[in-house]
Amino acid sequence: MTSTDLSEFSNWQEWNAEAVRNAPNLLGAYVFRLAGESFGRLRGRSDLVYIGCTESPHGTIRRRLSDPLPSRADVASLAHRLRDVQTVGKLEVCWKILTTVEEAIKEEAKLLRTYLWDHCELPPINRSEPFVDTRVAIEAVADYIQSEEKFRCQSHKDARELAEKVVEYFSSLP
Repeated sequence: MTSTDLSEFSNWQEWNAEAVRNAPNLLGAYVFRLAGESFGRLRGRSDLVYIGCTESPHGTIRRRLSDPLPSRADVASLAHRLRDVQTVGKLEVCWKILTTVEEAIKEEAKLLRTYLWDHCELPPINRSEPFVDTRVAIEAVADYIQSEEKFRCQSHKDARELAEKVVEYFSSLP
């Protein structure tokens, strides 16, 4: 997973005070990347360094992006980690506006799962994966689909994509 996979997100902007001012005062998910750089992962390469979301009804993308600004690096460990990445290269940010906290959390979880599947690890600044139970369910369904020839999946990636759809469908039921 790389920044080119985020077509539903805003345009990339250099992460600075101006980008924060331009960020929406709405709920959503956001992603940081190392501009113009990709780096090795356990499997493949990526330019994404952090995936996050607004996790409370009062949180907004603007607020979440301003929390770890370098001038406020003393307030959170995320700020320290982002500041460390800036010694390697320029950080850019993009976001996706969503209407509810639940949608934002699900979007973040989906992005983290995709990154994890593609690279066998989380983005370097992310510390934990939300909804581990969902990941376990998807892995179990993907393994089952892969072992059954009747689903016509050519690869484990195809099986995983089908498993994601199955688990998302069952998760959406009341």
